[in-house]
Amino acid sequence: MNHAQRRHVERGGGQVRRASGTCYVCGGAFWGGASHVARVLPPMVQVCSAACTADPRFAGRPPGADPVVALVRTELLECSERGVVKYGTTLARTDLDRAAWLRHLYEELLGPALYTRRLMLDEELRETAVAPPLTSLEVELIEKAWAGSED
Repeated sequence: MNHAQRRHVERGGGQVRRASGTCYVCGGAFWGGASHVARVLPPMVQVCSAACTADPRFAGRPPGADPVVALVRTELLECSERGVVKYGTTLARTDLDRAAWLRHLYEELLGPALYTRRLMLDEELRETAVAPPLTSLEVELIEKAWAGSED
């Protein structure tokens, strides 16, 4: 029992509360609802405070690591969680054969192909768009520029 817990009992506080876990970052104890929780590797790491949440070790990456990689890693974990909720299983399932996995992959790749083609169409339309007619001021400035270049 630490000093704070002894004082709690001595003041008539009754039973000493037991720590519900250990902070992933600082190693300190936290009590029941006082934990801040996040999904990193390992999943559901618990920390004792918002200050520890801001620590780079909490994000599961060392200081100076690529923030884009950290973002994609977080998004992959969130995607996995959504998949488990939606399909009730993980990618570790063993009930599919190679052909079924290839079919799933093919169907997943169709979406990016469609989005890519849509963006390509936007670019093609933008490149072939007809420019609005020149104003009289623009025509005058162009004529002056051409006249000045002939000298």
